[in-house]
This record gives sequence, structure tokens and C-alpha cells, in this order.
Amino acid sequence: STTSFRMKFLLVLAGALATGSAFLSSSRSVSIAARRAPVNKGIFMRKRAVSPMKGKSKVLLTKDLEGVGRSEEVVTVKNGFYLNYILPRGFGSLATAEALEQAAVVAAKRAEEDAVIAAAAEENKAKLEAIKTFTVTKKVGADEQLFGSVSVTDVLGAVEEASGLTLGSP
Repeated sequence: STTSFRMKFLLVLAGALATGSAFLSSSRSVSIAARRAPVNKGIFMRKRAVSPMKGKSKVLLTKDLEGVGRSEEVVTVKNGFYLNYILPRGFGSLATAEALEQAAVVAAKRAEEDAVIAAAAEENKAKLEAIKTFTVTKKVGADEQLFGSVSVTDVLGAVEEASGLTLGSP
């Protein structure tokens, strides 16, 4: 009985020394600490932030895609959309350094064209706002009743005549 007590004491003492706990700790806590698995604190166990670009690619579009972007524009799309839709149909390519430089040149040219179009649109807007009233001439009957109706082409013709612009067909 004294030898079994000494054996238990030596086991508890050895467990306390192995885990670095004090001699005064209870035998239960030492035995639990002795059974606990070592904690791996290596670099491979650390959690890293997930990149917002994970699973996505920057793509330079060569054609306009509704809901995605215009041609010569750099957009970010999912890898699967690029590999399964854009690339096989020839709608775009990966945005490399050369492709981005070329896109910058095209974007500058497009900005100049857009500025010219915007200036022409402002001029047309001013001409159309200058028209306050216009008249559409139609035949009427004896009791001032209109024969037929006033169509869109009639109104368009009267506006073109009053403004001097060519608006096109409706």
C-alpha cells in the first residue's frame, strides 16, 4: 500500500514537472494537463485574410457585353465566367500590362469622341428648347371635325421644320 502510494506520488510529481505546473496543484488537474494535446503554433496554422480578388480575374473586354461593360473597358469578373463565356466567344482577354496600356489609349480617344458628341447634343437641346409652339396642318370637315389623325411622323415633321434639325424616323 505504501509502495502504491509512492508510485502514485512519483507519477503525479513527474507529470507536474513535465507540464511545468506547481507541486501544489491537484493530481486531477495534472493528469488532465498531461493528456492534453500540444497546441501547434506554427505559421501554417494561422488564419489569413481571404483576398477580395480570390476567384476573380481582371478582364479587358473587346466587345460590349450587356450587364458587364463596354468594349476596351477593364472589368473584374469571376474566373468561371471568364473561362466559360468571355474567352471562348472572343469577348475579352486577361488584362495584362500591354493590354492595359492599349486600353488607356483607346479610353482617351473615346473620351474625346464623347466630349464632341456631348457638345453636339447640347446644341441640339438648345435648338429644341427654343421651339415653344409648332403647328400641324390637317384637313377638317364642315363641322370642324378632323379627317384621320395626327401621327408621330406629322409631329416629327413639324418639329424638324421649326428647329431646322434632322431628327430621323420615329
